[in-house]
Amino acid sequence: MGFGFHDPPDTLEELLKLTGFLAVARSWGSVLRFATRGPTCVGEVVAGLFMGPVFLDIVPFASELAHVGLFGVMALQFSVGSQIRFDNVWLVSNKVYGAAFLFA
Repeated sequence: MGFGFHDPPDTLEELLKLTGFLAVARSWGSVLRFATRGPTCVGEVVAGLFMGPVFLDIVPFASELAHVGLFGVMALQFSVGSQIRFDNVWLVSNKVYGAAFLFA
């Protein structure tokens, strides 16, 4: 039990709460993907914000899911970084620097 991890869900109620939370997050991702033609992960993040400690605070095992979320964010950043084309970065860099100085 080192590293601050919690025991796995002991009761059926805890397991159902966790499964329900993940199902709601997944469904929000699918709905927002259909509505906005954007990525599914945006809807899942929005669901996590609303159901998490920011608004409703109904997330079971919040500290453990925070660790899982951290790995998810790292995987997302790695995925985006591996798809960057540096020739496009140089094309838009002047616009980005201009906007940064304009709003700074």
